[in-house]
Amino acid sequence: MKRKIVMSKGRKVECFMGGSGLPKVVILPGMSSSAYEWELVVNEWEEAAGFVIVHRPGCGQSEVGEEKRTTAQFATMNGKQLSGILDPVLSSAHQRLSDSAKSEIKTFLCSPFLYKAMASEIEHWEGCARRIKAMDSFPQVPLTVIGRDPTQSVLSSIQDGVPAEEAKMIETIWQELIQEQVGLSNQGTFISARQATHSIHLDRPDVIVEAMKLFLS
Repeated sequence: MKRKIVMSKGRKVECFMGGSGLPKVVILPGMSSSAYEWELVVNEWEEAAGFVIVHRPGCGQSEVGEEKRTTAQFATMNGKQLSGILDPVLSSAHQRLSDSAKSEIKTFLCSPFLYKAMASEIEHWEGCARRIKAMDSFPQVPLTVIGRDPTQSVLSSIQDGVPAEEAKMIETIWQELIQEQVGLSNQGTFISARQATHSIHLDRPDVIVEAMKLFLS
């Protein structure tokens, strides 16, 4: 992947590009997800299509901006302080990545701007949800929704300290919301990523690769 810094509305945005040909696949990683976590996915389809991965504000080298944000404890610390406190431990899924990718992810997780951006996004979730619901209906376009394995996700939550009944309740609601997403388009399809937790791109990159190849064909 080639890293590139572009300017958008006067602010630096970090992008990663690779692959060849058209169409260009745009990947927007989750709130605390590094572009390097997608290495196993993009390596498999780089000959079939080009790709662009964009780090959201506060992630990697994308500038977080000066808007009013909630300042959490981590957001007031510098990267060295965070590294000493957090000592990021990568999951077993991360271990399949290249050494350079793992190093970049650890650096990514120790950025104070990441936690500042996360705190701000979480603070505004409710308002964002209201605005999304007030928007026009979803366009009737091809839509593929890939869902995590409910059993695996419950087990993962329990291992993280969530009470079993609460973990099951949360997962039931999550699965209902996923199916609602499928119904947004009359061309919506659902794929279950067996043995995958929330990080499907790490646990089952093969599922994403196959879904994308089918979509592009």
